[in-house]
Amino acid sequence: MKYFIKTGTRKLILACFMQIAILPSFAQLTVNTSFTPTQLVQNVLVGAGVTVSNVTYAGMSGSIGSFTTGASPTNLGFADGIIMSTGLVNGSPAIGSPVSNFASNINSGLTDADLQALIPTYTVMDASVLQFDFVPLSDTIKFKYVFGSEEYPEFVGSSFNDVFGFFVSGPNPAGGSYSSKNIALLPNSTTPVTIDNVNDGNNAIYYVDNEGLNGQTIVYDGFTKVLTAWCLVVPCVQYHIKLAVGDCGDQSFDSGVFLKKNSFSGGAVTVTQYPTVPTVGNNAIEGCNDITVHFTLQSAQSSNYPISYGISGTATNGVDYTTISNSVMIPAGQTSADVVIHPLVDGITEGTETVILTVQTSICGNTTDVVVNIQDNTPLVLNTANDTTICGGQAYLWASTAGGITPYTYAWNNGLGSGTSYTVTPTSTTNYMVTVTDACANTVTESILVNAGVGMAEAGNDITLCAGQTTTLVASGGTAYVWSNGPQSAINPVTPTSTTTYFVTATGTCSGYDSVTVFVNPLPTITATGSLGNILMGEPVTLTASGGNTYMWSGNPYDASLNGQANSASPIVTPVFTTVYTVVGTDVNGCTGTASVIVIVTPVFPEVNFFANPISGCEPLLVQFTDSTIKAAPGASYHWDFGNGTTSDMKNPMALYTDNGLYDVSLTVLNPGGYGMTLNAPAYVEVFPKPVAIMQVLPNRQVTILENTLGFFDQSIGNPVQWSWNFGDGGTSDQSHLYYTYADTGTYEVEFAIMNEYGCTDTTYTSVTVRPESYLFVPNAFTPNGDGKNDVFYLQGQGILEGTYFIRIFDRWGEEIFFSNNTENSWDGTYKGKPAPLGAYIYYIEFLDFEHHIHTLKGSVEIYR
Repeated sequence: MKYFIKTGTRKLILACFMQIAILPSFAQLTVNTSFTPTQLVQNVLVGAGVTVSNVTYAGMSGSIGSFTTGASPTNLGFADGIIMSTGLVNGSPAIGSPVSNFASNINSGLTDADLQALIPTYTVMDASVLQFDFVPLSDTIKFKYVFGSEEYPEFVGSSFNDVFGFFVSGPNPAGGSYSSKNIALLPNSTTPVTIDNVNDGNNAIYYVDNEGLNGQTIVYDGFTKVLTAWCLVVPCVQYHIKLAVGDCGDQSFDSGVFLKKNSFSGGAVTVTQYPTVPTVGNNAIEGCNDITVHFTLQSAQSSNYPISYGISGTATNGVDYTTISNSVMIPAGQTSADVVIHPLVDGITEGTETVILTVQTSICGNTTDVVVNIQDNTPLVLNTANDTTICGGQAYLWASTAGGITPYTYAWNNGLGSGTSYTVTPTSTTNYMVTVTDACANTVTESILVNAGVGMAEAGNDITLCAGQTTTLVASGGTAYVWSNGPQSAINPVTPTSTTTYFVTATGTCSGYDSVTVFVNPLPTITATGSLGNILMGEPVTLTASGGNTYMWSGNPYDASLNGQANSASPIVTPVFTTVYTVVGTDVNGCTGTASVIVIVTPVFPEVNFFANPISGCEPLLVQFTDSTIKAAPGASYHWDFGNGTTSDMKNPMALYTDNGLYDVSLTVLNPGGYGMTLNAPAYVEVFPKPVAIMQVLPNRQVTILENTLGFFDQSIGNPVQWSWNFGDGGTSDQSHLYYTYADTGTYEVEFAIMNEYGCTDTTYTSVTVRPESYLFVPNAFTPNGDGKNDVFYLQGQGILEGTYFIRIFDRWGEEIFFSNNTENSWDGTYKGKPAPLGAYIYYIEFLDFEHHIHTLKGSVEIYR
């Protein structure tokens, strides 16, 4: 069985496996899945006042069944009924196990439209759906149920609330019709019963925190208290009901609905009968007991409820029993009334007579017959053993009874108890009295007088022995003895060959006579065989013993393979030497017999062989060696030498070769008797050298976009014959040396792989960086005359880190006449909105390149017109 710990994130984080052989003694609830859906509804669920038909079930067969707690109660609230589940009702863990967290038993994945309508935003899976038609015999249909779930309490308020419902379809007494009306509601409300609506924080009066109570009888973490589903109906009209439960959101963690046995009822009259004296059964007996006929309604009515019935049978009303009317009234506000059949004592032997009440149990015209038997009551007669005289021996007392009404009970004096017969050995004259009482409390008393003389014979208790054994009989009770087999003393040693009864006569004040039987059990005929007479050393052979009840084996010479099997009827042994096996068999009487069998062992020399995979490859090479030796005996030992300085005593080992070269391999196999052989395999494993990939990058691994061609050269060790370059920008090559040009800036991962003549490979990696080049072009003159040619002082460049650039322009007196921090801005040769004078101006520029190096430019620019 697989168990899981449940967490709030609905993950299964711990698994533990165990084999369950017997359910714990505290798991009283048991489940039976052998009934058909029709049997479950007709024979389990339905009670009085309703008839059902057209039973169907959808879902896994293992997700529905009947249950019972037997005589052991649980905290479920009722003892018998039907269970429907989103998992397996008799899976592991069992429903009747102590409370535990367990993962879902995945069902069929079936969905259901009515369940889906209750939770439209989530998917219903693993549905179990039981449906049938029914005709109510009154104006109300009801049944009791409990909803339990492994979703409790972790997923209260989450999107994983499993769903269930009881959906009724048919005429609505208030008008119109029910269409899949869900009657699984909280009492006196329209609130559906769900995990969110019934828990320890919401409607807690209807909730059982089974996990908090450490429940020992129901496995679910939580469940509702016993609730009643009910619906007003039109009597005598057919309805349809669907009982369904399903997983919501996912298939994790099971939920189930328990339906109480016989609780699906429609309020019709039920009729039962019971006797005033329970021990006589369901019979009315003249002068002894009455039969009460009990009429019951499902619920109390607001006005008196009359029940009429027909009276028939062979007994005469008012003559054979006191007069009864043909109706009974159940008072308003009550649910039952009684009619008493009281038989009259007439002293006439008439045999069994009957009273039959034919009762209309519903307004739909259904009837049932109640049959009451009236029996005659005959006088009670007690017979006993006669008075007797004993001489130091025993007296047999007995009593028998006739007449009256069974069962009879007996009461003896002198501490004898309540049996019908006793053997007594009084040492003085004693009066034994016995009183018999029948089921109707009638009594009769008699006495038996036992006169005790002086003298008796006692041969002792019977003895059981095995053939060939001797026992000694000892007599007592007299002064002289004579045995039937000859001895004339109290002591009589005997060795009977078959069961024999010995008689002894003891004389004294009062002579006595007694016997003793010696039962002789024959010795068992024990046989011993071996499945093989001649075997190879170490080969298994099955010994078989028969003719006894228990056995004890031994071997000569000693065989250790018998250890733990010496008491087996069929031990399996693996002798190393020729061995005689002896078994002592004991039968049910404790008598023993012996048998032997010889197993001849022939020493064998096995043919050593092995294979390996792979037997060649590049270093390091891991090789799996497999023994294929012929006729290796069980228990054989193995020794491998792999030629690389390592060994192993495993049968099928693995070896790692780290260096290239040729390696000799040998295997030695020894059978348990010390016989063995060795197989040498020269140069069996070949390990090829592995090359070492080395690349050289020239001129260096960091260049600018203006110097973006690099040389890549193979400097590998191990004579490669194939090369593979991947330059990180999509470019590749299979040359050993080449020059490669990068089209863009960036850092590139270069992969260089080689292969030598043996197919052995190696790969190395490096990175190269192509940096952007930083520069700025500054003109030395411009002509802002509006002719559209060279009208502005404009700078061009690249590789300038954004946000780090600025330019300042000063006149010859040091006054700043232009400033900008954007390379896109240009100076149009004006100052404060007017053309600047012709002449030279000083500029100062500063910026950072992409490598955060500071660049400073100073110079002059000339304005011409």
